[in-house]
Parts: sequence; C-alpha cells; structure tokens
Amino acid sequence: WSKNWLAQHIKNTDFKYRYKLATQHKTPEPYIWNNEFEVFYKQLDEEHQGLFAIMLDVENHPDDQGKVDKLQELMRDHFYYEEGQFCDSIDLPWDYCKEHKKKH
Repeated sequence: WSKNWLAQHIKNTDFKYRYKLATQHKTPEPYIWNNEFEVFYKQLDEEHQGLFAIMLDVENHPDDQGKVDKLQELMRDHFYYEEGQFCDSIDLPWDYCKEHKKKH
C-alpha cells in the first residue's frame, strides 16, 4: 500500500505534475526511484529517492524496528518540508496547501 501511495502522491500532487498526468501510475518493480518521479526540486527529489530506498529496505527487512523507525523519521521530515514549500509558494492557493496536508 505505502509504495503505491508514494508513487501516486509524487505524480499526482507534487508541484509541476498536478492535474497534468494520468491519475494512476505504475508502482515500479523493483521498488527503486527513477527519473519518472523527478519533480525538478533538488531537495524534494533527493528526499523522494531516500523514501523509495528506505521503503524497499523495510520491505526486505520488515522485522527490523530500526529501519521502520528510520522510515517514519524520513517521512515525517519530508512531509514537514514539503508542506512548507507548498504553503509558502506564491503560485499555489492556500486551499491547495490544506488539501495537500490532508494527503499526508
């Protein structure tokens, strides 16, 4: 579920892709980030790459609580940063910021 959610989230809600692409996207197998998920914001792309990597790591080691904790930390930090970018953007309406936060 979470791997598919991240793939759909990046493609359907992040900056330049919103409303411009199909609403369903293939979840990559193996679960590795590729340039189809690039949003052209350096920090967001780097964070998305890290999320893909840790999610695959957790999938391969589901009983490793350290990896699960790291995934939760990276997701929380990423969402806080991403929400700040959306909410501070002069190009996006405030309602969009609120809706984006709900998706997280």
